[in-house]
Amino acid sequence: MPGLTMMAPRSMQETGAVTFMGAAAAVPMVYEGQSGAPRDLMSLLFNQGIVFISGPICWGMAESVTAQLLYLDRFSDLESAALIINSPGGTLDAGWQVHEAMMAMDIPIRVIVPGQASSMAALLVAAGTRGERIITENAKIMIHGAYTTGLSRLTAFEADVEADVLHDANQRLFDHLCRYCILDGERAADVEKRVARVLMTRTDRYFTAEEALAFGLVDHIRRSWYPLIQTQRGRRYCTRCSGAAQDRRLRIPYKN
Repeated sequence: MPGLTMMAPRSMQETGAVTFMGAAAAVPMVYEGQSGAPRDLMSLLFNQGIVFISGPICWGMAESVTAQLLYLDRFSDLESAALIINSPGGTLDAGWQVHEAMMAMDIPIRVIVPGQASSMAALLVAAGTRGERIITENAKIMIHGAYTTGLSRLTAFEADVEADVLHDANQRLFDHLCRYCILDGERAADVEKRVARVLMTRTDRYFTAEEALAFGLVDHIRRSWYPLIQTQRGRRYCTRCSGAAQDRRLRIPYKN
């Protein structure tokens, strides 16, 4: 069956499912104290509110990242989380699962791009908390529209159905990018023109760190991202009841 995907570049072959730590990644073990039991480094970083999206976005990675984000939001005492993204993109529906988990969180999500964030990964970067979306000076971001794979044996009717699904997917991407990339004081019509020129073309649009900042995909450029992954522990108040959720998330609603 055909499926929607957002991989970068378009000539890239499918690499298969990988874990959120990357394919065949060696995870160092850390010993805490002289007689402490060994613990893997990724778990220690997760305890500090640091979550990684590395490699293609697939179903297994989306499930792992979603579980980590929801746990940090509901069951930890952290006041913020850091999402480090270095990904060429991947399956559209898997990316939407991570996106919805980000939208469900009450604590701010600091997004950091140390390498690349292409295709669906670029949308996840833009969906981070306003003011907390960071890219390093040598990193890059790429945007293109959704496309389908496996259309060679479809009937004419099935091709029409897939075309409708593809159009709906691109419209959703367009709407969300317009909401996340709007600049201070910019009119809705202007941001729609900017996003349409990039998303509705049939080519991959690459952004340097400076171009991503000017476009509204990120908020800051940093030479080093290590100091930025510091998260804070402490007593959190309930943003659902206090009415302070918008102040905590610093999200700017997209209005006509």
